Amino acid sequence: MQNFHYLAIDAFGQQQEGTLAARDLDDAARILREERGWTVRDLQAIDDEVAPKKPATSAREQEALAGMLAGLTEGQLPLSSGLRMLGAELAHHNPWLSKRMQQRLEGMATLLEQGSSLEESLKMQGAPADLIAAVEAGVRSGNPGQALSQYVAYLKGSSSLRLQLILGILYPLFLFVTSGFLFLGLMLLIVPGFNNIFQGFGIELPFLTVSVLNFSSFLVNYGKLLCWLVLGLLALYGCLLCFLPEYYRRVLLHAIPVVGPISEAVSMARFTHTLGFLTDNEVLLPEALRLAGESAGDLVIRRTTRRWAECLEAGESLKQSAARLRGIPAELIETLAWHADPRFFSQALHGLGTMYENRARMRISLLIAVSEPIIVVTIGLIFLFAVVGLFLPLLRLMNDLS
Repeated sequence: MQNFHYLAIDAFGQQQEGTLAARDLDDAARILREERGWTVRDLQAIDDEVAPKKPATSAREQEALAGMLAGLTEGQLPLSSGLRMLGAELAHHNPWLSKRMQQRLEGMATLLEQGSSLEESLKMQGAPADLIAAVEAGVRSGNPGQALSQYVAYLKGSSSLRLQLILGILYPLFLFVTSGFLFLGLMLLIVPGFNNIFQGFGIELPFLTVSVLNFSSFLVNYGKLLCWLVLGLLALYGCLLCFLPEYYRRVLLHAIPVVGPISEAVSMARFTHTLGFLTDNEVLLPEALRLAGESAGDLVIRRTTRRWAECLEAGESLKQSAARLRGIPAELIETLAWHADPRFFSQALHGLGTMYENRARMRISLLIAVSEPIIVVTIGLIFLFAVVGLFLPLLRLMNDLS
């Protein structure tokens, strides 16, 4: 698809000017003449490299926009006026969505009033490709509201999984950081006072106490150096996240124990559900693979599905090309056996997506259930080691004094 700038006269003799998306110049002229009934005065292709582009839609904005469009189309309400009303309501009642979302709604309403289709206005406002495909699929099926509602349901399921993953990581991390600060406070503020007491009485200290005092002395003497080292490592990690190519960042994320498989399962659930939705709405399989790969939010999956689509367009069979490519799970390859029957194929893909969702939820629950007692027991043993090491000499000193 390419963008074209047009200048035309509509059926009422009014001059219309704007942009539209089409396959080529002839297709753009056909849309203006046959579908809209306009007389074309000027039609030129827009260079995508110099054309201004809208910022990409975030996941929260994508879900909100799809939900709004589903509500408007299911209720058979005017899109342009409905989008303007929703934009005005967002400005007063929903501070969680950015002002950029309100501007998108206003821009879409303006484009629709100028004669652009819903798909064209979404593309010009930076909407993701899978949302545009959902709208196109709904238009082809004659029920865009139902198609968008299904699309929103899959989006919400994916967002819920990602939120559970973030919470599953943050909770153990919060326990670890809080316990670490308490332990540092004990070593840096309290233990040095006990060291002065023991030196004043000149008593013989047990090995456990000597170990605690030596560790505290090490932190007091080299604490600043360790702090700068940790900050340097964090800065290095941040630089890697900023400058390392996205593909290698995702590969490293998938290599992390526990967290990597969960993230991969979340992305695969989004991919299979989207692929099932698109094939169920009669989107051609190569294009459906590309769009589902884009929607997964994972560059590894995106690259694999692009190569997969290219293999299909080159004449290879679906299962043969999948088996030849690396990174396609075995269960997905087995599901391809239903490809001959589109209805059962989409149902099998949705069933596979549900399996990935359940796998991700199970692993997230296991992460929370296992990490909490491990962190609590480990920190408890460390504190017990410190406290017992400090009080053993005090007990001996009290016995000597008595």
